[in-house]
Amino acid sequence: MRRFVITGSSCSGRTAVFDYFKRTNGYYTLADVACYLIELEDWRLSRKRLEERAALPINSDASVANLLEAWNLRMGVKLEEKAVFPWTDTERFLERVYKLQAEWEREIPSDIPVAVFDGSLVDCAAQYNLHEIPVPRELADLVRGAIYDTVFLFDTLPEKYWEGVEVDGHILNPYLQDKPIHALLRRAYEEKGSNIIEVGFMSVAERVALIKGSIG
Repeated sequence: MRRFVITGSSCSGRTAVFDYFKRTNGYYTLADVACYLIELEDWRLSRKRLEERAALPINSDASVANLLEAWNLRMGVKLEEKAVFPWTDTERFLERVYKLQAEWEREIPSDIPVAVFDGSLVDCAAQYNLHEIPVPRELADLVRGAIYDTVFLFDTLPEKYWEGVEVDGHILNPYLQDKPIHALLRRAYEEKGSNIIEVGFMSVAERVALIKGSIG
């Protein structure tokens, strides 16, 4: 199996490119784990609030119910527990991310010829460095044992494409916030000895063509 990683900051436009491979037959894809967990926590928190208002269980379709069951089994989370987000409990959230990332990577069927990842275990370690939290020994060991054939490191999009975001009365510039993680990602993959292909600012179609050409 060949493993290809699309990585970069949240202002790099990588999601649009990854979504192409997710929609295209012939590619096994692993989505961004952090985004998955945030969406699941959002849903879990909303469901809890609705149940509290109605004092009755909320009917859910099977797919959503299965998501919640999988979440509870993997993370040991009960519905009444406080939701965990990167902005409320960074260290606990990062732990959940790398543990689920490792599980997803282990679960890839052995007969899959090509897998495309939106981030990897190396990204998890870079996030610990970004927040100046020591990388857990378990994660460090997982990173050393992981194999990625090629890493496509997306450059941050030009600042003019991003607007300030208001958080608690303060205007944050996502472009400035994302510059440090880009450098940390590059360093982390370099330290692992990965084959890194720098992907500059270009259209989604051009970025997709570059990656497809490398995959072959």
